[in-house]
Amino acid sequence: MFITAFVLQLVCVTAVYKSMWPDEYVQVMVKLFGIYSVHLSVILGAIFGGKPPDHAQPPRLLTPIAVALAALWNVLIGWRTVAFAFTAGEKVTDLIAYLDGVSAASAFLVTGLLTTYFIKANQ
Repeated sequence: MFITAFVLQLVCVTAVYKSMWPDEYVQVMVKLFGIYSVHLSVILGAIFGGKPPDHAQPPRLLTPIAVALAALWNVLIGWRTVAFAFTAGEKVTDLIAYLDGVSAASAFLVTGLLTTYFIKANQ
């Protein structure tokens, strides 16, 4: 889900890069990489860094909660980037300001839960 949302946003920004100044394009790309770097590093670190889980599944309720919160976070971040690609005259500075504000304010939705989920799965 995270990788799909991340790639979708990169594609959307790249699709309209000709309507931006080169430095604006770089700013948006760096912002997206910065936002997703923490979450993807937690996921990839748990997948590749830990030993395989000894038990079959993490607690039952934890999986749907993790998926729902991850989906909510990705929608909060992603909708604005996708809308930016389809809206003429949108300012890059407005997009970056939105991404800054929402990513910082909504990080709690996934950071703790991702860590807990992967720790439980690898114990």
